[in-house]
Amino acid sequence: MATQHLVLVPGFFGFVNFGPLVYFAHVRELLESEFRARGSDVQVHRVRTHPVASLRQRARDLRDVIAVLPDDGPVHVVGHSTGGLDARLVTSPGVDLGPGEVERHAARVRSVISVCTPHRGSPLAGHLAGMIGEPLLRTVSILTVLFLRHGKVPAHLALRLARVLVGEGLLPNTPVHVVLQTLEREAAEALEKDCATEDERLSVADFMRELRTEPHLIPQLMPQALDLFNAGVSERPGVHYGSIVARCPAPNLRSQLRVSGGPYEHATHAFLQWLYRRATPLSPDFHVPFNEQQRGAMRAAWGALPTAADNDGMVPTASQVHGRILHVATADHLDVIGHLHDPFHKPAHHDWISSGSGFGHKSFAALWRDVAGAILENSGGPAPI
Repeated sequence: MATQHLVLVPGFFGFVNFGPLVYFAHVRELLESEFRARGSDVQVHRVRTHPVASLRQRARDLRDVIAVLPDDGPVHVVGHSTGGLDARLVTSPGVDLGPGEVERHAARVRSVISVCTPHRGSPLAGHLAGMIGEPLLRTVSILTVLFLRHGKVPAHLALRLARVLVGEGLLPNTPVHVVLQTLEREAAEALEKDCATEDERLSVADFMRELRTEPHLIPQLMPQALDLFNAGVSERPGVHYGSIVARCPAPNLRSQLRVSGGPYEHATHAFLQWLYRRATPLSPDFHVPFNEQQRGAMRAAWGALPTAADNDGMVPTASQVHGRILHVATADHLDVIGHLHDPFHKPAHHDWISSGSGFGHKSFAALWRDVAGAILENSGGPAPI
């Protein structure tokens, strides 16, 4: 059997592919093991995207990775969050990404699988596009790098972030954006001090430069912008499109009281509350009716269709549906790529945001087994996913 080339595309936290950091935590190892168990040869490739650059730039990054892959087998693209939009853009017939050929490379793609992708946008993007949102996004991005290095964010920084966002009344004389800018600077200093080599410090400097000079992505994730995206982007004949959809329990005061662990877990749960409340509702103007397969998959997993308020902490659940639903999960936006609470697994899984979703290693493995199964089903020629 031909080698299956599987390309993993990150969302707007794609910067974490520099150095030893891994965005798709444990995903590569699980997929390689699953393909071996099924007697298939796979090569997993990761894309180093520009973190907050435009969809067009990110799609060029993906195109450039596909362009240099060996020609000994088909290509399958799996995109988390914004990465799913990058994949759809690259495979859209006749797309113009600027300098460089697209068609020859896009023609190699056999399937596109999106994981918690905002196909119809996320209202959260509007909150991240303003005076408060930009320093918040940069701060969270830096804290994510620190998390991936150590399995936790420094507790004092997490607590300050939660206090700013949830307890804004505690800062009556200081504008929130000023406090966020201070927190951003402190987080950047903590990350710089954490670097052990000059190469790492240069990587951090490049990352910070990109965050400040290329903040084009977030406005493009607003529902109004994705409405235009969907009007111009079409599916490529012969490519199979599937999606992973998720929702997490709605965080509230009661769930905050149930959070186990210390100050860090409570702080990140408070942060999730802020995100969750701003990630919905998706206006009916941008909603696309579910087809029979999509309705059946979600009813089988949840007993009902998602409501307008359901989301994974960042993306409305209804916005994540595109093509055939391959897996339905009760999980938050980062659980699905391995950033989940499972300290006893070897190697340990670490949870960036404490959502109380109950999504553990068994659920994680089941999700990515379904991804592997869909890829193998589509490796021999056009057939429904």
